[in-house]
Amino acid sequence: MCEDEDSNISALFEEAHDFTDHVEENGGKVLVHCFEGRSRNATVVLAYLILRKKFTLLKAWNTLRRVHC
Repeated sequence: MCEDEDSNISALFEEAHDFTDHVEENGGKVLVHCFEGRSRNATVVLAYLILRKKFTLLKAWNTLRRVHC
């Protein structure tokens, strides 16, 4: 993703979520990271948990906090 602050991160959700679903279906794990440390990785993970796993925002946030290094 471009480093522009005006970039629309939601445009990446479907591709990232499809990839995550595919890896999960095949028994794998996905490492989500951000080179710049601008919390885009957390945004993608929260969106995945809410949109694909049907978590509430609170449940998604608490799940992310438990596994964040």
